Amino acid sequence: RPHAALAVLACTRGAFAGAAYHELYFDQALDHFRAVAGPRWPHRYLLGNATWDGRGRLANGCKGPILLYAGNEGPIEGFWAGNGFMIDILAPRWGALLVFPEERFYGKSQPFGANPLTAQELSYLTTSQVLEDYVELVGHLKASLPEASNCPVIAVGGSYGGTLAALLR
Repeated sequence: RPHAALAVLACTRGAFAGAAYHELYFDQALDHFRAVAGPRWPHRYLLGNATWDGRGRLANGCKGPILLYAGNEGPIEGFWAGNGFMIDILAPRWGALLVFPEERFYGKSQPFGANPLTAQELSYLTTSQVLEDYVELVGHLKASLPEASNCPVIAVGGSYGGTLAALLR
């Protein structure tokens, strides 16, 4: 059966290279644990809605599930390009919306801009802050996208992103 796994890999590799996404930004909180609202920053995420067309409609009114890739240490478009399983297999089968948030302090998601970072600024790079970034973004999407409010969210990731996906549960 090892050849079957290689055949699946060969079929999906490259098929997703041209998959379309929208590069969007969400006005994210810098510190999710302050009692008083503080500064906000532009949090980049990729949104793929080509397969979110109602084929995965659920009885609760959801248009289709939301597949969230828990972005980790790197620019998010690299994780999109390497994720044929979610993009080519799961999303079309389930009629899913694809959401790929970029981890804070990576790629274009720079809370303090491109300037060299101080230890104080890097104190906002914690697993807890990253998890809350993803929770806030999903909450925003569920509130703002028609037919998304009751949709289940399935978090996926690899390596540290896999840990984030498990912790989001």
